Amino acid sequence: MELLLLRIILVLASLLTISTTNSEGDALLDMKLKLKATGNQLSDWNWRQINPCTWYSVVCDNNNNVVQVTLPSMGFTGVLSPRIGELKHLNVLILSENHLSGTIPDTLASIPSLRDIRLAYNNLSGQIPGRLFHVAHYNFSGNSHLNCGPKFHHPCASHASYQELKHDTGMAEPTHGHRRTGRGQWTDPEPEAENDASGGSLKLKA
Repeated sequence: MELLLLRIILVLASLLTISTTNSEGDALLDMKLKLKATGNQLSDWNWRQINPCTWYSVVCDNNNNVVQVTLPSMGFTGVLSPRIGELKHLNVLILSENHLSGTIPDTLASIPSLRDIRLAYNNLSGQIPGRLFHVAHYNFSGNSHLNCGPKFHHPCASHASYQELKHDTGMAEPTHGHRRTGRGQWTDPEPEAENDASGGSLKLKA
């Protein structure tokens, strides 16, 4: 009897895992559609491979929950899917240096586990959901029409992004930095990026 009960529990747990995985897979497939992935991009993100934990640049935890999606510099020209917010266990989302437009969905702010979001150097516009400014590591630099920067209450990159830059370059954190307005010049002081000692410019890691 106990053995039968154990088998039933294992089957139910397996069904629950499959259901969760399929739900997250649905959200990721909508994300792929909205990003306008072309050609062979994300070719393994498809219905034939049911478990999204096997998909390119998707990382899952031991319970098969999607915890990380990293797709920088892929040339995407679409928008951000509101269904990304359905990835309730997501820790890391990196979509820097694409050509994404539109706004940042409010649903991203509803992901309780999010600790690293990087959307730098796209063409995003509008309001950044307020909670995203409290994520430990965020970077929205290089999106000239977002509500961050020296004219707003929040910098476009978190202090953690600065610490990473300092670690990578071995530089000391100066009193004044310079803001990068796009992929070109540094301008007004702001805690987002800074000049090196030789007068050259440094790009904050996206």
